[in-house]
Amino acid sequence: AGTNTFGIYDSSDYSKFVQLFSGSASAGTQTMLSIKADGSVFINFSDTGINFASNSFGYYLGTGRGKFYSDSTLNGGNDQMVALQGNGVDKIQVGGNAAGTWSKNEYILAWEDVSIPNSDWDYNDLVLIVESVEPVTEPGTVALLGLGLVGLGLSRRRKAN
Repeated sequence: AGTNTFGIYDSSDYSKFVQLFSGSASAGTQTMLSIKADGSVFINFSDTGINFASNSFGYYLGTGRGKFYSDSTLNGGNDQMVALQGNGVDKIQVGGNAAGTWSKNEYILAWEDVSIPNSDWDYNDLVLIVESVEPVTEPGTVALLGLGLVGLGLSRRRKAN
């Protein structure tokens, strides 16, 4: 939905969150996320002014009905998101980009935007790729988490195979 949002939240303080995409984002939109040693969160190399307690975070999907989290315990035990990890063998193509190997540090996150007991269970309401999810040691930085989020795909219909 055009009103949905997507972002990260501080896993030790759920009231702290940073939006990465809005519902108006289109396929191919990319965002770079970094969390510095002091917990400061940067988006595309700009400080958001929000500081997390550590570099530990989760993902959220904001909807008109509230937020759903990658941590199912925050959704009353319901998995509102499924994640698939690349295996370093399969090929994947996103939008107009060239096909490439789906590496082991790339994940597809697929969301259901209606509470599971009332949903259609299709997990195609927000689908995106997260890549480069690993800490990188640099001077002055304990953990730099580079997340290249590409292929933001909003879809309401499941394609028949």
